[in-house]
Amino acid sequence: NTEPDASLDRILRHIQQVSPVLKRNSDVIAWVEAGFIGAWGEWHASTNGLDNDLSAKRSVLFALLDAIPDDRMVLLRYPVDIMTIFPTPLSVDEAFSGTDQSRVGFHNDCFLSSFDDEHTYGRDGVFSIDSEMNYLSQLSQYVPVGGESCAYNPPRTDCPTALDEITQLHFTELNDGWHPDVLDEWERQGCYNDIQNKLGYRFTLVSTTFNEAVRPGGMLNVDIVLKNSGFASLINPRPVYVILDGPTRFETLLPVEPRFWASGEQSNIQMHLRLPASAPEGTYKLALWLP
Repeated sequence: NTEPDASLDRILRHIQQVSPVLKRNSDVIAWVEAGFIGAWGEWHASTNGLDNDLSAKRSVLFALLDAIPDDRMVLLRYPVDIMTIFPTPLSVDEAFSGTDQSRVGFHNDCFLSSFDDEHTYGRDGVFSIDSEMNYLSQLSQYVPVGGESCAYNPPRTDCPTALDEITQLHFTELNDGWHPDVLDEWERQGCYNDIQNKLGYRFTLVSTTFNEAVRPGGMLNVDIVLKNSGFASLINPRPVYVILDGPTRFETLLPVEPRFWASGEQSNIQMHLRLPASAPEGTYKLALWLP
């Protein structure tokens, strides 16, 4: 018996109204959860029947994708909606390309709360839970996954299962305020800090090799190995610069896409940079910069 949600026409007008604000402030927006439909905006219990209307759901999703810049993503609440709209999982070739499919992720607001996460998975029997998990495992390499738990449900909410599914679905974020009993149990069992430290991407420098003395006009040869020890990839775009900072500062933009520095994998950057002949002699710091 929820309060009535808005009609489709009104939702689309609302999205159109907020679009300029979203675009103007996209630098502080990580992504947008779809919302608008039904109780809590979670795409269920719509008094206008929008949660059972695929055409309406498509209209809201694509209106939101149009309302934000092409480099920001929209998260949907239910795997069945993602898989119905995009039957083939997102591929590495399409990832981060700016297409509609490459910009749709997943948020689970009842994470681990029952065998099907309170009807998050296997919803209406359209797809099996296993097929949805396999689809999301592929998708989530390139789009954000987030959410929260909504009930304490041991042993499913215990650390072993939590860590396994967070890893499999490449979680970028989890609400650190809900569900408190689940979070308290993670602290008691000892996995809370591990989860907190590995959500999203975590780049670690493994090794660097470079010539430590270069004449002005000479060649700086650098070999860098990085590891992403986080659960997920970098989601939003960031350029990669190599910086030489000393008597003067040199910034070189590298032809590198850090969003493909995948979870659990090492990545190698090799570069050969010729210093300007006019470079003043002195001691320089060498760094990578991802602003």
